[in-house]
Amino acid sequence: MEHYTSVNSIPQWSPVKQNNEKIIPASGYERDGYKGVDYANLVLLLTEGINEQQQQIDKLKKQVEKLIKK
Repeated sequence: MEHYTSVNSIPQWSPVKQNNEKIIPASGYERDGYKGVDYANLVLLLTEGINEQQQQIDKLKKQVEKLIKK
């Protein structure tokens, strides 16, 4: 489910903790019965994921280059 909020009358997408908690449990918090998204932690997790993905891309590029040279 998507959740939209408005900031300065501009619609903004906002992740909802309930949608993220099964996939990325460390991306949120619960306080006084309310769930929220810990954006700082979420950014760190996403950055790490991007770095891992880039390593895989680089490895695959090297494999492709080796196959092309054969």
